Amino acid sequence: MAMFGKLFFVCFILITMTLATGCIQNKVLLPSVAPIPTDTPMVILTPVDNVAGNQGSSSTCEKMDCDIAPTTGYVTCHCSSIPNNFQVIFGTRNNVNGGEHQLIISNDAESDAVAVLTSKGKKDPIFTIFIANQEIHQMVTLSGIKGGSYDLYYILGNSWNSESKKFGSVSSYKRFIDSFDYPTTIKLKSTWTLYIADLTGDESNNPKTTRVEENNFPKLYL
Repeated sequence: MAMFGKLFFVCFILITMTLATGCIQNKVLLPSVAPIPTDTPMVILTPVDNVAGNQGSSSTCEKMDCDIAPTTGYVTCHCSSIPNNFQVIFGTRNNVNGGEHQLIISNDAESDAVAVLTSKGKKDPIFTIFIANQEIHQMVTLSGIKGGSYDLYYILGNSWNSESKKFGSVSSYKRFIDSFDYPTTIKLKSTWTLYIADLTGDESNNPKTTRVEENNFPKLYL
């Protein structure tokens, strides 16, 4: 009887080991996920219109600029060249000169335009921007303008070169006759809207703009 008990125990051990081996041989191995190294930078694409306030929205981007944050390793990328729509030539669109006022410029002309914002009676540019023609009809908002008096000059032309920042051909140099003012004492945001358009017929019938000689036109950038 004792011998039978020993044989039963040995058989039980052998059967248990066989079943365990079969389970191990047939077990399903789940794919393991390797941890992401802590030094791998994460990429964040920022909205085009919110980066330094300098570029317009577009479905394509000719050039991307990326910066790596030294503490987090995050990479922030944005479009730096989008001539299809508008292109800042000089200044920062979302903070022109540290104020609280706004200027909206709409190019309703058949030609492309370059607009130059200056202080009243001055020729040094505060802000310069290329704006595509009415086929794209881009209205550009400049913000962060200080209280004071300003002039707006513009060039009408075609075949804009975003690298050299020049037109292939220029049709006219113009300036809005009336300067426009923003309050300097009241802390209330004011907005001016100026429309660039082609003039037809006698320009003396349109009191809004006047032609400017090329040698009297402000510089586009400093």
